[in-house]
Amino acid sequence: MCHVCTSATDLSSCQATTMCTAGQVCFTEVSHMGNTSVYSMGCSDLQQCGPPVGSIMGPVIGRSVDARQAAAPYCHNCCTAPGCNLNICKSGNDTYRLFYFDFRGRGELTRMIFKYMDQPFTDIRINFQDWPAIKYTFPQYVIPVLEVDGRVNITQSMAIVRYLARKYDLYGRTEMEMAYVDQLIETSVDFFAAVQKFALIQDPQENAAKKAEFMKTDAPKYLGFLDDLVKAGGHGHFAVGNAFTVADLLLYVYVEASQAQKTPIESPLLANYTRLANNRKYVEQIPNIAAYLASRPVTPI
Repeated sequence: MCHVCTSATDLSSCQATTMCTAGQVCFTEVSHMGNTSVYSMGCSDLQQCGPPVGSIMGPVIGRSVDARQAAAPYCHNCCTAPGCNLNICKSGNDTYRLFYFDFRGRGELTRMIFKYMDQPFTDIRINFQDWPAIKYTFPQYVIPVLEVDGRVNITQSMAIVRYLARKYDLYGRTEMEMAYVDQLIETSVDFFAAVQKFALIQDPQENAAKKAEFMKTDAPKYLGFLDDLVKAGGHGHFAVGNAFTVADLLLYVYVEASQAQKTPIESPLLANYTRLANNRKYVEQIPNIAAYLASRPVTPI
């Protein structure tokens, strides 16, 4: 599915989508007429477009594309995630380094945003034994930290998430949709705080006892809150509105952290919350996300 428009002067005119055929990818072209940006989007044959932006083969290539890009200001990019071409000519040439520990935790949502967007970044995973020696080199002595262009550091996990969501137009289309995204973010932060009450306990017996308590109390409470928000603000399999937002990735990450999708094994708790369960199935089938989930490092949390 790709956004489609021809010679539009406003991104809001490019909200329509179309399904591509096999072997096609999404593309966006942006040219300039005076001070006006002109957008064209749709599907393109992979052979004509070059490797999708962010692929292991590198950025879009091809003599005609290079020639057009050399006549800046101009953008011509391709990508593979559903609906991804609404944003790809806004990413510019920013470079990113994400500093976090070698587990999912508070850094995983940022990683998944980058993967969804086909945005290259350096994933710097810090070992616990190395942390004391470098802790005070970071702005607030905490991670995650996102370094932008080697000169700006953004600290606090949800500040990073909101920055990227705004940058890539994943924050919702209206003020009310943005309010629902914010509610889901803040509720997920509270949910994760409850998860940590058992997830960080090293002793197996104490961990199991605290987890069992969590599954009977905090997990149903917060899953219910999140499900209610999706019911109120989402449509179809989307968490907010009728298009993909950062909230879809957010729910995937923080439900996974709770282990509700696999606990208890015989009847996972998440199955009682059909909106969250359906949203999760949708997210994990997005090609870029599916590829990342299949290849990411295996960590306990």
